[in-house]
Amino acid sequence: MDNRTLCEKHGITIEVVGDVYTHKQDGTPIPADEVDMLFVATPAEAFDATIVESIPLAETREEAEALAVKYLNLQ
Repeated sequence: MDNRTLCEKHGITIEVVGDVYTHKQDGTPIPADEVDMLFVATPAEAFDATIVESIPLAETREEAEALAVKYLNLQ
């Protein structure tokens, strides 16, 4: 199964930072160089939040999907 299919199977989506957030968890604004980056979003409580939050931002959808598969051990 390819990365995109694995993500879809587990309800994982790839989102653009600036489309969802204006500020980081600590209240500081999202830096301009991160606004267009992509992040992995998972269904609530489906995965350990600490692991999900540790997944780096990605520049492409394909990179974000590959990171999701790697960090979340999707099968």
